[in-house]
Amino acid sequence: MQNCEKLLISTDAELTNMKELLQQSAAMTQSTGSARVIIAHVVNQVVHVANIGDAGFIIIRNGTVFKKSSPMVHEFNFPCAIGLGDDSVEDVEEYHIELEDGDMIVTATDGLFDNLYDQEIASIVSKAVETGMHLQDLAELLATKAHEVGMSKTARSPFADAAQAAGHSGYSGGKFDHVTVIVSFVQIR
Repeated sequence: MQNCEKLLISTDAELTNMKELLQQSAAMTQSTGSARVIIAHVVNQVVHVANIGDAGFIIIRNGTVFKKSSPMVHEFNFPCAIGLGDDSVEDVEEYHIELEDGDMIVTATDGLFDNLYDQEIASIVSKAVETGMHLQDLAELLATKAHEVGMSKTARSPFADAAQAAGHSGYSGGKFDHVTVIVSFVQIR
C-alpha cells in the first residue's frame, strides 16, 4: 500500500487504471507473503477500483444496493491474493462506476461482508443518513454489528450460508474475523 501511495503522489496525471497501479506497486514490493487488496480512486465522478481477494465495496444509492464487488476466491474461504508467487495481477477485478450525488460507498474487509447481508448494510446506512449520523460513527456501527454476528454461534450470516452451500451443512453463526470499514459520502459539485 505504501508503494501505491508513492506512485499516486508521483504522478501528475489523473490516474484511472487501478489495476496498473496495483501491478506496479506489487512489482516494487520486496517482501514475502501476499495480501488481499482493494484500492479505489475517484476521478470526475467515477470511482475506479481494483480488487483482489475477499475485501470489497458496496455502493448504496437511494437506500438500495446499487453496485457491489464480487469476492474473489479460489473456493469457499480461500481468497485470491497478490504477492510473490501468488495469484497474478491479471486476476485483479476492475470496476469503473459513475457516481451520483448522495451515493454512499462502504469499503470493508471480509469481516463485514461475511457477517452482514447486503440489505442489512443498506438499511443501516439509510437509517444513519436519515438521522444525520457522522460517517465515522456509521463505520464504527457497521463494524460493531459485524463483530457481534461474527462472535455468535447461532446468528444467520452470509458466511454460514456460503459454508452450507459448500457442503458444511452443520455450520451456523458468523465468522469471527477482523473488521475494517470505511464509509464515504459522495457530494458532486
